[in-house]
Amino acid sequence: MHRLDMSRQRQKGFTLIELLVVMAVIGIILAIASPRVHRALPGVELRQAAYGLASAMRHTRATAMSSGAAHLLVLDIGQSTYSYPGGEDGVLATGLEIDVTTDVTLMDEATRRAGFLFFPDGTSAGGQVVVKGGTRALIVDIDWLTGRIVVTEAEKDMSF
Repeated sequence: MHRLDMSRQRQKGFTLIELLVVMAVIGIILAIASPRVHRALPGVELRQAAYGLASAMRHTRATAMSSGAAHLLVLDIGQSTYSYPGGEDGVLATGLEIDVTTDVTLMDEATRRAGFLFFPDGTSAGGQVVVKGGTRALIVDIDWLTGRIVVTEAEKDMSF
């Protein structure tokens, strides 16, 4: 009987063939899922760029309101970067298209820089940034009267 107990103890665990079968199934699942994840990444980068820019704009507005002085967020379209007071410079994902509408006095075509001005009372000079990646686009809109910043998805048939 002692010998029977010893054989049961040795049978605990997995065989090499069982482990290889499990690894093969995992490999097949990853091969199928990988292209789907890759296709989802541009959408993630697009959202991250638009919402990161909107967050920096909100920070600039809050800084203007708390300091009692106007503050400016500067978007460098050519470099796909932005800078704002009191925050680290932001970088938009490469490969995204950027279309800007802002006050003509805050746009410099030569350097491809646009400014978004926020006043101490919470209002703004207004403006809009359209961030496009692939077939999707997000719009970062600044209401000039309230200074409110909203991110919305662009219409499917919107031409840029």
